[in-house]
Amino acid sequence: MNSRKQGQRKGRGRGPADNDQFIDATPDADSSPNMRGGSPRNLQETKVYKDSVKGARAAWQNYVAFLATKFHDTPRRGQEQFIVRMSQTLTIGSAVLITSLFYPFLPTLIRVFALPGVLVLSWWLGTKIVAPQMTIRFEKHLNQEF
Repeated sequence: MNSRKQGQRKGRGRGPADNDQFIDATPDADSSPNMRGGSPRNLQETKVYKDSVKGARAAWQNYVAFLATKFHDTPRRGQEQFIVRMSQTLTIGSAVLITSLFYPFLPTLIRVFALPGVLVLSWWLGTKIVAPQMTIRFEKHLNQEF
């Protein structure tokens, strides 16, 4: 029932003396990436990385072109609604991010009233102040009403 070979003592590590159990896994000098002269020094120099970046960049450019095409094909009313929704999203998101920075330091009673107040105020700012300014700024890119 003893699984150890004869002559092998407890506590004796595996080493070069145990030829049947020793595996030489050292890389060859010509196949090691650090030993070769022409190998890349970092990940960004590899062909796989460059191809991946090129593919991701092409996918992003196609997505942006798709959005631009859909935006220009939408009637002006839809474009204005899109601007209002994006303004609301950005102002509410910014308000939540800013609120989260000091929210843990507020007393509980103030937390209960502050969060809904901040959300309503940021929605109002996005709808009444930011969206009209963005519509004016994007006027030259919007479809003209006939």
